[in-house]
Amino acid sequence: MQDPALTTPKTSLSWLWALFPLLLAAGLVIPALGEIALHGDEPASLIAAGALRSGPWSPEEVLSAVALRSPEQALGWPLLLSVWGRLAGWSEVAVRALPCFGGLLALAWVYRAGNDLFSPQAGLLAALLLSASLFPQTYMLHARAFSLVMLFTAWSLWAYWRIALCPRPPRLRAQASLLIGMTGLLYSQYFGALLLPVLGLFHLLFVPKNRRWWRTVLLPGLAALISALQLPAFITGLEFTESKEALHSTALTTPQLLAQFLRYLVNDLISPTPFVATLLAILLPLALLVATVLRLRARRPVGAGWLLAFVSATLLLLYVAANEALRIVSERRMRYLIALWPLLALLAGAGLRQLAGAHRRLATAMLALWLISGVTLALTSDLRYELGYFHQLSIHRVYQVIREQIPASDFLIQDTRVAPSDTSLLYVRLMGADWTTLSRFRADPYESIRPVQAAYPYVWLLYSSRDRVSFADLPQQLDRVLCERVLDEWGFTLE
Repeated sequence: MQDPALTTPKTSLSWLWALFPLLLAAGLVIPALGEIALHGDEPASLIAAGALRSGPWSPEEVLSAVALRSPEQALGWPLLLSVWGRLAGWSEVAVRALPCFGGLLALAWVYRAGNDLFSPQAGLLAALLLSASLFPQTYMLHARAFSLVMLFTAWSLWAYWRIALCPRPPRLRAQASLLIGMTGLLYSQYFGALLLPVLGLFHLLFVPKNRRWWRTVLLPGLAALISALQLPAFITGLEFTESKEALHSTALTTPQLLAQFLRYLVNDLISPTPFVATLLAILLPLALLVATVLRLRARRPVGAGWLLAFVSATLLLLYVAANEALRIVSERRMRYLIALWPLLALLAGAGLRQLAGAHRRLATAMLALWLISGVTLALTSDLRYELGYFHQLSIHRVYQVIREQIPASDFLIQDTRVAPSDTSLLYVRLMGADWTTLSRFRADPYESIRPVQAAYPYVWLLYSSRDRVSFADLPQQLDRVLCERVLDEWGFTLE
C-alpha cells in the first residue's frame, strides 16, 4: 500500500491550517503565564541559572550550581535559561515564555511530522488534539524543560523517518535535523532520552541493512558522543536519585502508573480502574510482541503507522521498566512521561483521519468533543495545576507590593509558612530587601531576630492571613508599635 503522504495532494498554503492549533494553545496558555508564583522546581532552576547574580554568570558556574541544587537534572535547560534570563528578565511571564514558546514549536513540529508521515489532514488533527490536551499545557506554563522534551521528540521522530524510511533520498537538512533533535533531547531530560534506544531497536528490527541504514546509525551515535559531556553529571544525578528513600517510597506501581497515565492522557475525563490498568500492563507487551513477530515474518515494508505504534508502545513499556528499577515516578512526577504525548497525538491524528474517511460525522463529533472539553477545562477549572501538583500561590503579587511600597531601608520578617524556601529566597533576593525568616517551631522564634531588627527604623511582617492570631504578640516581642497594615489580600497579610 502506498504511503498516504505520497498520494494526498498538498498545496503551498496547507501549512496555514497549522496556525489554528497554535493560536488555540497560545490563547489558553499565554494569559496564564503570570497567574501563579514561581514554585516547585522553578525557583531552583532560576537560581542555578544565575537569576540572583547581578554580574556575568559563566556556564561553569551554572553547571556547578546545578550539581549543588539539582544534580538529577539534565544540563541543557539551566544553560538555556541562563541565556534567556539575561535577555528577557526573570519575571514569571518572561521565564515562562520560554517553555511556552517551546510548546508552540512542538505543536508546529507535530503538524510537520503528521503532514510528512501521513497527510496534511492527519498533521492538523494531531496538532489540534495536542493543543487541547491539558497535560502539555501544564508544562507550557512551567519554567522547566518538559515542553522542549515534546519538541525534540517530535523533531527526532520526523527526522528519523525522513532519513531511514522516506522513499525520497534524505537531504543534508534532514540529517542535521536528526542530530539536533536527538542532541536536544539528550540535554533536555534523561528520562525522555529513552526514545533513542527505542528508535535504535526499531531500526535494528525493521529497516533494511544498507548504506542508508548505516548513515542513520551514525547520527544518533554522534548525538550521544556530544551529550557525553554531561555523563559525569548524569552519574552524580543517578547516585543522588538512588539515595532518595522518600521518593522511592512514593513511587507508583506499574498498574498505578498506567492508570495515572491514561487519566492524564484523556484530560481526566475517565478514571481507569486498577483492573483495567493491570489488564493493560499484561496485554500491551503481549500485543507488541505478537505484532512484532508477525511483522518480521511478513517482511512487509515499514510504514509510518507501524513506526509510531511500535515506538509509542515500546517507549511506554521502557518507562514502566525504568520506574520498576529506579522507583522514581510518583504522582507528582508523571511529567517524566511527557515525550509520549506528541507520539500518541500523531498516532491518534492519523487514526482520526482514517476514521473520517468512512465515518466523517463520528470523527467530527469526537474531535469537537475533545476540543470543547479541553478548552472548557482549561478556562473554568484548576485541572492544569492539579495535573502538575502545582501550588497556586499568589505570593508574587505580595512581593510586587513590597517592592513598590516599602523603602529599601526597612527590614522584612517573613514567616516560613508563607512559601517554600526556594520560592521565598528567589523573590526576596530579586527584590533586594534586607530580610530574615521567622520559624514558630522554635522555643523562642524571636530570639535571633531581636538584635538584627533593632538597627532598622521600620520592620514589616509577612505571614499567611489564617495565622494572624499567632502573631498578635509580635509588637511586644520586638518592642515595636503596630503602625499600619498595607496588605491583606490573596491569603497574605503584610503589616
